[in-house]
Amino acid sequence: MDAALDNTTADVAGVEVPVQVKGLGLIDYSTTVLLTNIFLYGIWIPIVFSGIVTNIINTVVFVRIGMKDIVNVSFLALSMSDLLYLSFTMIYLIPSTLTFSGRPIKWLQSPYTLNSYIVWYAILFYDLSILITTYIAVARCCCVTMALKFRSFFTVSRTYTALGVLSVVCLALHIPMIASQNLQWETDKKTNTTKLTLVRSDAFPDVQYFHDITNRNVVPYTCLAINIICLAALTFTLKSATQIRKKMAMSASTDGNTGKRDSKLSAKDIQVVKAVSLVASMFVFCSLLTTIKALVRRAIPDYDGRGQYRNLFQLTTGVVTIFTYLNATVNIIVYYPFNTKYRQSLTEIFCKGKKPEEPK
Repeated sequence: MDAALDNTTADVAGVEVPVQVKGLGLIDYSTTVLLTNIFLYGIWIPIVFSGIVTNIINTVVFVRIGMKDIVNVSFLALSMSDLLYLSFTMIYLIPSTLTFSGRPIKWLQSPYTLNSYIVWYAILFYDLSILITTYIAVARCCCVTMALKFRSFFTVSRTYTALGVLSVVCLALHIPMIASQNLQWETDKKTNTTKLTLVRSDAFPDVQYFHDITNRNVVPYTCLAINIICLAALTFTLKSATQIRKKMAMSASTDGNTGKRDSKLSAKDIQVVKAVSLVASMFVFCSLLTTIKALVRRAIPDYDGRGQYRNLFQLTTGVVTIFTYLNATVNIIVYYPFNTKYRQSLTEIFCKGKKPEEPK
């Protein structure tokens, strides 16, 4: 991968291959090339394409439902961000697919020049999805654990404001990196050919240093910690509410009491908590994989893109990348069972006239 891209960037945007220098270590070069081809053709591209389709569906469905609920507004924003992230990723992967064809190609323009520029837009929307996921987890956690204080605080208008602020902050954090490099046509006097070249400003090393500290360390690790705390609180609340509802059902069946008592969460609230918890869980799982790999890289210097274990590093990065793409793809399987309006709208779109079956 380009020298400017760290290991976390590789997880977000994919891995550039083939490796130019045969690495030593636990895995040989031919195995690395074979498995990387399998990742690209058999796993990455199908997942990314599926994610583009599912997020288009999510966007259409949430717009169709309407923007009267803070959860739907937040999930719409997440779907749009994931859609843009995967779309830029697909643009990034297409040249890699051509490079991996196995046939010698005499490129008029190196595909990695465009890749090294496009990848930063993919990272921008990936990080925006992280911020949106964190906001969703915080908002729902506050609403269910401290309902009296926050139930009326998170309104639709404030949700729009919060999502807008997060978008502006994310853009501001990434503008320096994007602005410090540009694509320009330059003529090679030796070959008398004009090629698109990636030109970086003199400030690029300092900008990259700032980017690595903020966008690759402070922001993601802070969001990871917040999501873990919110997930723990939501899980505890959901477990307590489920136990209360079971006791109420048993009491109603034995003494005929239909339920003067009520649980802290309604049936609808429980479904929302389950959906938010699953979305947060997927983010936490993928982030922990990236974090573990980063810690191993720190502990073992040779476990790096240019170290002795470069082949192992490349393959583990490929595996982590799979889960990163899945995280932006599979939310549809969370929305469908836990959101009645989503399920009804999706059924109306694809099965006109057919009423959706309610889950048992």
